[in-house]
Amino acid sequence: MKTLNKFSKIIFLLLVLSSCSEDFIDRPPESDIALTEFYSTVDQVNASTYILYGLPWYQYNNFFSWVVGDVAAGNMITWDPKSVAFVTWDVGGDNQVLTQGWTSLWGVIAQANSIINYLPQYVGADVPQEAINNALGEARFMRGLAYFYLVRVWGNVPIIENNLDHVYDSKLPTNPVSDVYTFIKRDFQFAIDNLREKSVADVGHACAGTARSFLAKVYLYEKDYAMAKQLAGKVISDGDFSLMENYEDLFLTENDNNDESVLQLQWVGNGPYGTGNALQAYFAHSSSVTGTGDGWGAVGPSIDLLNAYEEGDTRDHATVMRRGDYYPNLNGGFTVPDDIDVHGPDAGIKKYVVGRPEYNGGGAQANHANNTYMMRYAEVLLIYAEAIMAGSGSTSNSEAINAYKQVRQRAFPEADLSGITEITFDDIFYERRIELAVENDYWYDLGRIDRTKAINIMANQERGTYNGDDPTIIDEREGFRAPTEADFLFPYPNVDVIKNPLLTEAPVPYNFN
Repeated sequence: MKTLNKFSKIIFLLLVLSSCSEDFIDRPPESDIALTEFYSTVDQVNASTYILYGLPWYQYNNFFSWVVGDVAAGNMITWDPKSVAFVTWDVGGDNQVLTQGWTSLWGVIAQANSIINYLPQYVGADVPQEAINNALGEARFMRGLAYFYLVRVWGNVPIIENNLDHVYDSKLPTNPVSDVYTFIKRDFQFAIDNLREKSVADVGHACAGTARSFLAKVYLYEKDYAMAKQLAGKVISDGDFSLMENYEDLFLTENDNNDESVLQLQWVGNGPYGTGNALQAYFAHSSSVTGTGDGWGAVGPSIDLLNAYEEGDTRDHATVMRRGDYYPNLNGGFTVPDDIDVHGPDAGIKKYVVGRPEYNGGGAQANHANNTYMMRYAEVLLIYAEAIMAGSGSTSNSEAINAYKQVRQRAFPEADLSGITEITFDDIFYERRIELAVENDYWYDLGRIDRTKAINIMANQERGTYNGDDPTIIDEREGFRAPTEADFLFPYPNVDVIKNPLLTEAPVPYNFN
């Protein structure tokens, strides 16, 4: 990825443009910005989309992503007062994590809309149309991605194409889930048609294959298996992405933007607030790991996740820290102490824990350069296998089995998988959970399957803690209850319901032009 410093002035202006309040309809201010100069060259147009990969996503990344994606889903456990409600199913509209995620996602949409609406008006006459189309494709893709999270967490939400249209009217109705999905698919399809191919796209930026991969995922959610198969199959046949040989290497900072990455949030170490990755601060069990005073151990792996790993699965060591585990790539060599116990499971989180700055290319407290995955090629392979299954309980299709086996073979490099002649939906669903654990996806998977099955899975998860060092005694988490149908969508933040009471009223069909 081109360095942000090269375009520091442009990035500063984008930081100004991206500022927004808690009100999701507030527009980024454009006063005192000479937009005719802002988009006057190809370099400026290309640089205008850099911000879409970082700052607006910062609060999403900090807590919301993993609290919703993994804590609520039962992969992680926490006593943190901001997050424990997602363990005990007591999440209200005043929840800080929920409000931060909501605000962050609307900030992404506002920033994307500013590019979508300003760029065509103010672009320099000498800027090639291809560069304009690519920038618009990136903005449309990121807007669609933000809506993909909003609709899965809250359901009906307002569709906003231009924040300027709503400056004087803060009361917007929501639009139905079906319309939001139509809007997402339109944005992703526009991105497919206009983004550069991976071979010529800027490193770290979305390419046509990125948009294709996410559109395949959308169709999988809609159970349009034919389209999901077609799109995922195209990504596979194009060969733009490939699996890294070693799963653990995926999460080294030096391997940011590797060949398996379909999309990552892009972070820089020692940059201004909101430009670095803070996950290590919350995931690391101790400051002895980070060397920067953080390592707050805000969350640990659940006993349920720990028990889900099969013996010999290399993803275990890469995702969670167990007592006595050794990591040669962490701080020049690190052995997990025997007293590790983050929130009761006698273990900690390893994924996204990258260690001290002197061993990790710099960084500072809650501010590191390791990127956050939004999708990897391994998921594309599993989408393809599931799409071929097309809603049935199993398949013996060789292409589906081959896609599935590629993911599983890496996890068990010495295993002989030649005897696999059939895979079930539960095989794929399990593989998704383990492959993508601590990558913020399991909650959404649970939300898209048969509701009775999802509730049964979650009702039987072990969300308790060990009683001290006795591995045979488990204390049940006080206040835990099984989720109900109503728990699969979260409440709108109170602060926005007060400003816009229409959020809680019946949705209104969107007028697509």
